[in-house]
Amino acid sequence: RHFYNKHINAGMTAGQCTDVMRARRIRKPCTGGCKHINTFITGNVDAVQAVCGEGGAPYGNGYVISYVYFPIVDCYLVHQNPPAVPPNCYYRGDESERRIIVRCENGEPVHFHGSQK
Repeated sequence: RHFYNKHINAGMTAGQCTDVMRARRIRKPCTGGCKHINTFITGNVDAVQAVCGEGGAPYGNGYVISYVYFPIVDCYLVHQNPPAVPPNCYYRGDESERRIIVRCENGEPVHFHGSQK
């Protein structure tokens, strides 16, 4: 469930980064500060789960890389002076299509490792 809250948002656009990051309360692990970058997979949720089955190939260290490209939005923290603290974190987004790299447990994605062209 944590993976889906943090990394899945069908139909999201780059302009929604700040609102989505705030609404989902996505923050840095441990410190609770503004997270510097977060990636959302904006395509088909069922296809993401399939990466953990026949839709992906081993990537090393327990990770799997998707065979197909997914639309994604990378949300980057906008640097502010003084540095922002939640809930005053502002983000800009970039949209692209990339292969996703995830760790799977029991056929479900549990950790987003990154993406690749």
